[in-house]
Amino acid sequence: MAVVAAALMVPATAASATPRNPSIPTPEPQPFSGYDCYLQCSSPALLRTTTMTLTVGVPGPEGAVMRAELEVRRAPKNNAELVAHTDNERVTAPGVVRWRVPDGALTADTTYYWRARVFDERNRRSAWMPWQQMSVDLTPPEEPTVDSAEYPERQWGAVLGTPGTFHFSSTSTDVVDFVWWVDAGPHTTTPATGTGPMTASVTFTPMQDMVNTLFVYARDPAGNVSPTHAYQFWVTPLPERFAHWTLDEESGTTAADSGTISAPGSLTGEVAFGPGYVGGSNGAWFTGDGGAITTAGPVLDTSQSYTVMAWVNPADLTLGDQTVLSQDGSATSGFRVHYAPDANGGAGGWCFTVYPADSPDAPVRVCADGSLAGPPVADQWVHLAATYDAITDQIAVYVMGGENCLGESARSAFTSTWSAGGPFVIGQAMGGQRWHGGIDDVYAHQRLLAESEICQQALQ
Repeated sequence: MAVVAAALMVPATAASATPRNPSIPTPEPQPFSGYDCYLQCSSPALLRTTTMTLTVGVPGPEGAVMRAELEVRRAPKNNAELVAHTDNERVTAPGVVRWRVPDGALTADTTYYWRARVFDERNRRSAWMPWQQMSVDLTPPEEPTVDSAEYPERQWGAVLGTPGTFHFSSTSTDVVDFVWWVDAGPHTTTPATGTGPMTASVTFTPMQDMVNTLFVYARDPAGNVSPTHAYQFWVTPLPERFAHWTLDEESGTTAADSGTISAPGSLTGEVAFGPGYVGGSNGAWFTGDGGAITTAGPVLDTSQSYTVMAWVNPADLTLGDQTVLSQDGSATSGFRVHYAPDANGGAGGWCFTVYPADSPDAPVRVCADGSLAGPPVADQWVHLAATYDAITDQIAVYVMGGENCLGESARSAFTSTWSAGGPFVIGQAMGGQRWHGGIDDVYAHQRLLAESEICQQALQ
């Protein structure tokens, strides 16, 4: 009997060390996504929707199927008004539960509190996670206004290339930034300052003349955006700036410039006036090995868009690389329009070569392949043109002539970072490469000519 009594004295709970409610990891709040918020995405969150997605991370035990309960209340109290609730969101731990608050449960301009807890497969629950605060703001800022001294709205403003300051203003005191762009250009975000009105100023340099439109909207901390304001301004085109050497002189050592730049050229070396191409008048003929027509200073800003053109008649294509037009820098020409005997696999071709810096290193060259205009031929007039487009960062060479513009062109990417500040030269480059033959009707435009405009010059 004593043995039996001893056995009965063992406590009934001693055979099990498992607590009745083992610890279930508490879910962890996750920040809201950019679809719901802008600047404040964690508690206290500022949201621009009443159907936000509440997200919680559910830690281990790994592989366990958990059930999440989420609730939204008016205040951080158990007995506060319950406005949205779910208790059947399933997830395998570790994982993430995402629950979209139903339509109509919440209202704008109100602060709410939410929390979550999880249950395991045996319906044992974790503690509630801490209350998370969120406020709903659905009111967009007022449409901003724009003004500019350099480019007033719907009026002719400064000339192309002039920087303009544009001032943004919104009467909404919660504006945090302005998002703006011009035409189809990139969007830029600029912080707002002040206490009311909220303002910002930006600087923009138009890259095209005539009509431009700046678009801007204001944005508040929740990410609400105002109506977009369209501010149209008119950019005054640059005055037509060009040089034109007709080379019609009968004699002498000066080639007059009949354009707007007024840059006469001086003839030096073995060059003289003789029969030209245009209208039976004269051109310049380069003989021997040293002729050039040189201006006193630069004619073009080679960092900006430009076009050069000339009629040419090569006398001998066996004499190597020969330059028609160029403009000097300090160490190299900024550009060269020339005949290159090594182009097109050694067949020769008309080329346009530019230099990314004032150095003879790393030139960029584009050459016509002769597929339409034919290869260069000695003792035959042909119209050449070369362009640099500073907006699209492209160079091009055009070969035309005859009774129509059925010529050809070739292009290449190029960005100019400097301007050749030396004389404009007809008939040679800084490295020599002297021209042999005739040149007539030379143009240098400080703008990009369209192909149709180049064609007009070739139809002579």
